Amino acid sequence: MLEMQLSGELVESQIETLLTEAGCRHRVAELIDRLSGECGLVILSDSRHIGYMSGFFSNPATVNQYGQSFLIIETDGCTTLITDNWQADAANASQANEVELYEFYDEQSPAQERHSVAVQILLRRLSTLNPSPPNIGIESQELSTQVCEGLMELFPRVALSDIRANLVEMRQRKHEDEVGCIQRAIRAAEAGFAAIHRELQPGMTELDAFSVAQCAALTNLAKPVWATGDFVSGVERTTAMGGKGTKRAMQAGDLFIVDFGLIAGGYWADLSNTFLVGQQPDELHLHRFEVLKKAVKVAEGELRAGAKAKEIFENVDAFLMSESGKVVKSEHLGHGIGLRHHLGHGIGLHHLEPPFLVRNSDERLQAGHVITIEPGLYIQGWGGMRIEDNYLITENGFQCLSKHLKHL
Repeated sequence: MLEMQLSGELVESQIETLLTEAGCRHRVAELIDRLSGECGLVILSDSRHIGYMSGFFSNPATVNQYGQSFLIIETDGCTTLITDNWQADAANASQANEVELYEFYDEQSPAQERHSVAVQILLRRLSTLNPSPPNIGIESQELSTQVCEGLMELFPRVALSDIRANLVEMRQRKHEDEVGCIQRAIRAAEAGFAAIHRELQPGMTELDAFSVAQCAALTNLAKPVWATGDFVSGVERTTAMGGKGTKRAMQAGDLFIVDFGLIAGGYWADLSNTFLVGQQPDELHLHRFEVLKKAVKVAEGELRAGAKAKEIFENVDAFLMSESGKVVKSEHLGHGIGLRHHLGHGIGLHHLEPPFLVRNSDERLQAGHVITIEPGLYIQGWGGMRIEDNYLITENGFQCLSKHLKHL
């Protein structure tokens, strides 16, 4: 892709395509097989699903996140990517069989409205099809009225079928190249945690710490990175479990929850740790932190294909209720504290994907799921703690994908 400097000079940013040709080809073939001949053509318009099938992703930390692209998938597995000239390098590095670029902006004439031009190119491309497809698979919530009306005008008898549910279900079971993308994001997030461990001190604001983490992740990836998360400190904010970083200056003795998420190569990492600012932990800190580590072990003991998400949640919740009750002894809270939020969730192209390890889930773990495990303890008048790792579910167990240091 191309990005402009203030001087007007165009510079080439680093292009890193982690999804493999074999992986993209396999996903395209699986989608075609799922549709069982019901669609003579597929048009993808969700940027995540375009990347999922072709390896083409716009960096969300650049202006190209506002681009308009389409991916045409034919029944023989051939894929055609339509995108703008500012993303030429990323498009040509993708796994699409063919790339067609439209002129968005050349710095000599006013920039064009990307969506309208992209739709014109898409319809012009489809007008050459012979015979006309009787049925086209689309993503209805991501396809504009302009596209739908254009398709109906071009193919008056065509039926449009929403295939989004197929894609969402496919995304749950990660392929090997997808796991590689997630691991790349995890390594960058881990660099952020290591930097906070080194630099955290009293007087630093929550936003300062976020900046430290993001800068370390950027350096690790050697490219702009989009990052977010919970950066909360002090009794009141950590008890509330989460929130964006603020200008609050941290004081010695504050607990500081960092739940750091970022996107690299189109895929998410989502990790947590709790820090104690500016002093050594006392016995109560260590005890409660150890309870969380043991809760993780309880969850890990049940991570395997076929396990019920609801049962994993309930067992960890029961463990926390029992163990925290041995620790929490105060006038206003003399009982055990269970899980106040999910135990975990899937990650991938989105921060929140199935399965959800929650009280009311009827989902089961599947081989290929990548999930979080993130137990927390939140105690009124004292503060909160949370830790989190990312896991790949296998037929017989799990692989922990994250290695960041988890201690106060």
